[in-house]
Amino acid sequence: MSTDNWQRTILDAKLKLKQKDFDAAEALLLPATKSNNVSLQASAKRVLAELKGFQDDMRSALEILMSLPSEELEVSDFVKQLELCRKLNDDKVLNEVLAEFEQYTKTTLKDDHQKISTAFAILEEHIRLGNVEKSKDYFESLTEKYRDLGVYDNHFVSTRGYPFLYSFLLLAKSYFDAFSLQDFKPWLDQFSSSLDDFGKTELASFVKNELKD
Repeated sequence: MSTDNWQRTILDAKLKLKQKDFDAAEALLLPATKSNNVSLQASAKRVLAELKGFQDDMRSALEILMSLPSEELEVSDFVKQLELCRKLNDDKVLNEVLAEFEQYTKTTLKDDHQKISTAFAILEEHIRLGNVEKSKDYFESLTEKYRDLGVYDNHFVSTRGYPFLYSFLLLAKSYFDAFSLQDFKPWLDQFSSSLDDFGKTELASFVKNELKD
């Protein structure tokens, strides 16, 4: 089958999926998942994983995403795999996915902006898993990068691929809380010295909303 015909088949499968005709969608997708064209194969597998998700077959969805051709992997594929691992309460596989995600970030990602958002997501998982040393490394690295920003207006921050400052402060709090660290408020005081007026306003809002005690 030609590339154009494969692409049309995948579009037809998406339409069947939207119509909740799962059997018809799967019948269209399965041959495409075996295509020698790895790009088409990956596209078909992503749609098939979505279909399995609609059917609440999270394990199959995860296995399909984990079988994506390595050269076609994207950040969103890892994020979805981690989400499925959490839903399945499968920390063993989650650790495997996380290790692959970290390696992918180091060896494949070229965009520094993307590296920030992926580091953020990876730190969240290490905190949840209780990985102390990994969490410390990622947290210290992200803290340095946020300090170096200089401008903390939400638009400026987002255009550089960073989650908003408020989100980072929430993550920082979860890091200190998870490992029973006692020096969060002194850390906040020290961190605030690098903030501009917008950043200090965000910090004040964070303190008011999140540190009520």
